Amino acid sequence: MTHSCRDYSPADPCRSKAIDSVLIHNNNRVMVSLRSLLLGWCLLVPMNVLAAKPTAITFESDGVSPDGVVYANYQVKCSDSRKQLITAWDQRKKWCKGKNSQDNCHKRQIKAAIAACK
Repeated sequence: MTHSCRDYSPADPCRSKAIDSVLIHNNNRVMVSLRSLLLGWCLLVPMNVLAAKPTAITFESDGVSPDGVVYANYQVKCSDSRKQLITAWDQRKKWCKGKNSQDNCHKRQIKAAIAACK
């Protein structure tokens, strides 16, 4: 007499096949859930977390504007290997993004450096 795996007794080898099938199905569901969770996290991560950040700030040069105002240029090295410039004005009380620039200014050097690396 032949029997199928649908009609199994506790001692039947088909039982382990059925249990394995259920475990594999549940395992696949967990993997799909983990993939969905990871994809959702990647989509929700703010982009500024992935943005370049300043790694070093070094003095480059002093200068005088046509108005006679003294300024200093600094080079910012960013984590994505770029090099940007920031300018210090008013005896380093005002920091601006760019060389000899007074646009996009901040009160703190690090804020200007972060803006330069974005």
